[in-house]
Amino acid sequence: MTSAVVLASIGAVAVLVVGVPRMVGGGALAVLSGSMEPSINPGDVVVVVPTRPDRDVHVGDVVTFQPVSGDPTLVTHRVVAKSITANGVLFTTKGDANRADDQPIRSEQVVGKFFVRVPLVGYLTVWLGQYRTLVTSAIGLCLLGYALASVLVWIRTRPRRKAAA
Repeated sequence: MTSAVVLASIGAVAVLVVGVPRMVGGGALAVLSGSMEPSINPGDVVVVVPTRPDRDVHVGDVVTFQPVSGDPTLVTHRVVAKSITANGVLFTTKGDANRADDQPIRSEQVVGKFFVRVPLVGYLTVWLGQYRTLVTSAIGLCLLGYALASVLVWIRTRPRRKAAA
């Protein structure tokens, strides 16, 4: 029974980290710094979903963005100001634990909007690195195998009805 609980827990975490982001068209990102503490901590995984920043992002929302356009570095901070300029919409963001605001960003730099966080799983995803998908798939296959074995054992050991004479 204990192994079933452990496998189910691992499966639930895998679904949260891999399945949910794919279902909502987003992605899962490991948090590496404490700039958003206490609401988002280092080691958490945040699921970010695509958004239309001009219409759907408001002051108080948490967004993931590229501080420099085209640079793969991503930051997740809270929007503290939104302004409409002749060149488009600008957002000013700030980490909850930071004292100063970030440099304003354009809506094109916004990658997505915060959807959900999974505590502590980020440490595992960073540790697994490029093997994350392989390990998640292997865990999924193990869960399916365990389910199949459980069904087969149940079929073999269930009480059979006696045929009516």
